[in-house]
Amino acid sequence: MIAFLTLIPGLITTFVVGSITPYVSPRWILCGGQLLVLGGAVLLAFAETKDKYWPIVFPAFIIAPCGIASGFVSANIAMLRTPLFKPGVNLLESIALIGAVFNASLQIGSSLGLAIVTAITTNANHGDPSDFKGYKSGWWFIVGLAGFEAILAAVFLRGNRIPPEQAKEGEETITHEKLSPSP
Repeated sequence: MIAFLTLIPGLITTFVVGSITPYVSPRWILCGGQLLVLGGAVLLAFAETKDKYWPIVFPAFIIAPCGIASGFVSANIAMLRTPLFKPGVNLLESIALIGAVFNASLQIGSSLGLAIVTAITTNANHGDPSDFKGYKSGWWFIVGLAGFEAILAAVFLRGNRIPPEQAKEGEETITHEKLSPSP
């Protein structure tokens, strides 16, 4: 039951990030989310014994899911709203393609990341799963990866653009009628 409690902050973060994404640049939400993942991984790298569950592991299991949830939601929303700013783009086809690419990259990236962390852990443990050295190495790899991703988000992502509902008068705005397929 206690392990379930660590899921609640991630769930709350999902709703909060979904509601603030129109007002805050996805660049900063993604960057902040990766820094939360980084913080959780640093804590887990120092959780060598069972007595460190409450002071180290439990807070890490609260912090890291918040970062993962904020990154997932803001990236998804940012990618799906991109076609709204491109004139002449078929929104239905674009959104379907973007969703498919996002899903595929998420599946491939998480599988690849898990494989790399497992390889690092197994190699550092030298076949002894009770040795924490390998797990610590895996967590430090995640720290480096999350830091690199935070830097990429801060440097390469674009800032907020004006949403269609706030476009200047005379410019065409996107409505639900335009999103519906024509008969």
